[in-house]
Amino acid sequence: MSDGLSVIWGGDYSPTKTYYKNQAVFHEGSSYRANKTTTEEPSPEALDWDLLASGSDSGEPVDLSDYYTKTQTDTLLNNKANQSTTYNKTEVDNLIIDNLVELDDVAISSPSDGQALVYDSSISKWTNETISTGGGGGEVNTASNVGTAGVGIYKQKTGVNLEFKKLNAGSNKITITDDTSNSEVDINVSESNLTLDNLGGTLSISKGGTGSTSASAALSALGGASSSSLSSHTGNTSNPHSVTASQVGNTTSQWNANKLQGTDIISTAPTNGQVLVYNSATSKWEPTTLSTSGKLIQTVYAESNTITTIAAGGFTNIGLSITITPINTSNFLYFYVVIHGIEKVSGTADTTYMLGAQIYNTTASTSVYSTGASYSGRFTTQYMPPYYIQAKSSITSTASTTYNVRVAAQSGSIRFQSNNALSNIIVTEVSP
Repeated sequence: MSDGLSVIWGGDYSPTKTYYKNQAVFHEGSSYRANKTTTEEPSPEALDWDLLASGSDSGEPVDLSDYYTKTQTDTLLNNKANQSTTYNKTEVDNLIIDNLVELDDVAISSPSDGQALVYDSSISKWTNETISTGGGGGEVNTASNVGTAGVGIYKQKTGVNLEFKKLNAGSNKITITDDTSNSEVDINVSESNLTLDNLGGTLSISKGGTGSTSASAALSALGGASSSSLSSHTGNTSNPHSVTASQVGNTTSQWNANKLQGTDIISTAPTNGQVLVYNSATSKWEPTTLSTSGKLIQTVYAESNTITTIAAGGFTNIGLSITITPINTSNFLYFYVVIHGIEKVSGTADTTYMLGAQIYNTTASTSVYSTGASYSGRFTTQYMPPYYIQAKSSITSTASTTYNVRVAAQSGSIRFQSNNALSNIIVTEVSP
């Protein structure tokens, strides 16, 4: 020990070590004490080292008997700590503060009970400060909700834990997502779950609305007629647009007629076969079932000029057919057929050109008229006069039924509708 200073002996100097204040080393025959934390090499000119004893250039050992070794210093400190008396400030400064090799710089000013050393980066020193503690050992601090409106998310502090309320979507119109990758809470509006009827206010015309809350005002805003004008217009039965029959056309149904030449038609739905009859008692046209005894119910006409050639054999369709939907099974069907353009095509003798005819129900696969095996209509010239068929048949069904005309040649070949001559068939339904 020299000049009342204690040193901690560090042995021979090593350039790879960091030395702290009051550490002493031996280097090049001399001993030095660090006056601050340093990595500088000891020498008489070094600013971070104080020369303790100067040796010879030959490297002779220096007598350090006047200085305490580290072991001696530790023994002195332990012996002092075991005494009943306490250190005064000067003793503490000399024995402790100057030997705190783990602290860079310390600035202690009038320490009080319970204070601790806290590093102050503004002055780069350790200073004595009072550390405040809260409930449960935490700091005495809290949080609060600021602002004059809205709902705060801070709830309370429990011990050292600050508790906050969770964010919750009150309906499916809002979504709340924990965006962990961006450390965010994302709040979005779910547009697909919005109900326009529940939204207040109005939508301007430029945004696709009318800016109005009533139908009449909306029509006016859009430049249209008012609702009262529309009601008056749609209720007008006097043809306000002066539409002509030619403009409407007569091939396409435009609407359900409610009048005939200004006379109302009753709204009662008709049944199959009924006709409109004027009723003077109601001044309206009404669906009525007529008494059909002995009367013509309906007539259907069909024709064909398709050239058809048949060979001798069974009955063959010559392309003349007709379809009818009977009204009542108690009625009858009357058939009238005229076949034109009958021409002989081939044969060995004039006497063999004979034919038979048949009216065939293709729906029921049965004939309603047939000459059978009895052939008629023998002719010797190339062309035969028109061939006529008249027949009567009962009605077995009110479903749509198709009939065709079939002809058979006894021998040879016969052509019908030759030169596109027109054959025809008429079917009439008549009540008994």
